Amino acid sequence: MAKNNKSSKRNNLSHELVVIQRLKKSIKSLPAKLEKLLIYFITPFVNSYSRFKAWRQADKKAIRYRSFRLQKKIKPELKPLPTSWELVKQTFSFIWLHKKIILGIFLVHLVVYYMIVRAPIQPDVKQIQNTISSAVEKSGTKVNSFESNVVTVSAVLDSTGATQQNGTLAMVVLGIVGLAYIWAIRMLHNGNKITIRDSFYQGMTPIITVGFVLTVVVLELLPFAFASFVYTLARTSGIFVSGFEDLAFFTVTMLIGLLSFYWMTSGIIAVFMVALPGVYPIFALSSARKLVQFQRLKVFRRMLSLPLMLGFTYLTLLVISIRFFPSKTFIFAEIVQLLFVPLVLTYLYKLYRSML
Repeated sequence: MAKNNKSSKRNNLSHELVVIQRLKKSIKSLPAKLEKLLIYFITPFVNSYSRFKAWRQADKKAIRYRSFRLQKKIKPELKPLPTSWELVKQTFSFIWLHKKIILGIFLVHLVVYYMIVRAPIQPDVKQIQNTISSAVEKSGTKVNSFESNVVTVSAVLDSTGATQQNGTLAMVVLGIVGLAYIWAIRMLHNGNKITIRDSFYQGMTPIITVGFVLTVVVLELLPFAFASFVYTLARTSGIFVSGFEDLAFFTVTMLIGLLSFYWMTSGIIAVFMVALPGVYPIFALSSARKLVQFQRLKVFRRMLSLPLMLGFTYLTLLVISIRFFPSKTFIFAEIVQLLFVPLVLTYLYKLYRSML
């Protein structure tokens, strides 16, 4: 019994010693565990503070307007835009490089125009010239060759617009072909190999979204349309007493027109944005507005220079056509008008890509 008691006491002592040793080890390792625990909880706060400090320093260095402080006007750092002449050179080089695809879409447009849109009865330039000559002879006034050419060109322009009896159908065909051109220009600009068939099949996908954006663009033209209607109504009704009043109202109408076209700048850019698959009209209009921000006037000048250059070219070609082959003037004028479609779309697409 005594031996059993002694052995049990020894076992109890040894067990107590083991427990004491474990406690000592745990107490010794407690600072390390506490340190690891503190590091585990404090490290995220330290990282967050360091990131906040870095953001704060970057925010102080950022150039922006501060509240309740007198500051100089901040000039935004914008990407330099190419000039109108540079855009024209880029347009012609791009069309020449991809002339097979562009020419194929143009031929489709030409065939559809002459089969569906074009009026069957066309006026004759020689008949217009004879009518002008007889009217001048009856009046007894002398008209030089330059004045005669100006009157003939004006009559031809009016007749060209009058021959397009299927105006709505012409706009529909122009919209479809325009979407094909835009899709082809984008794909060719990105270096993709495409066919003419793909341009018409895949280019028609965003027709609804493009139609929505074009509706917004047309709505931006309403002030100019209303001012033109009022001016025409006042002039035909004889409301203007003097030429000064007529000139003043005409100037106001033109200024309203420039303002409407100025508003259209972002809408035209949005047409090329919304032609991308998966882009919604509201997002395209908002993105285009931000894209032309602080440089809307520059973009507007480049857009305005395009119709001026094309108008001068068109009138020059029309005068040459009337002078040398008057019987083919209307056919030549219509072909030139169709050729302007890829030129305009390529020019505007190059302008849009230069802002990205």
